[in-house]
Amino acid sequence: TFMTEDGNRKLSKIWFSINTANDKSSVELKWDGATDATAVILSGNGQWDLRTSANEITNNATTPTGDVLLSTKNFASGDNYTIIAEFR
Repeated sequence: TFMTEDGNRKLSKIWFSINTANDKSSVELKWDGATDATAVILSGNGQWDLRTSANEITNNATTPTGDVLLSTKNFASGDNYTIIAEFR
């Protein structure tokens, strides 16, 4: 219920672990809308606090729905990921 359809939410923090055999693999997070917009592409492991540098990722999808889509690139059987995202 927090992710409203007006597109006013921002990606503020993210923790991620992308576990793949292929070093060209990644997970793309997209803002859903009439035209989707890439928020971030993740690979490896890490965490980002985008609030400290005032670089929160805004929803720039055309006609946003408030949804976030995830898409894997170059994944094979057994590859996996964990992503925790904080939106404000």
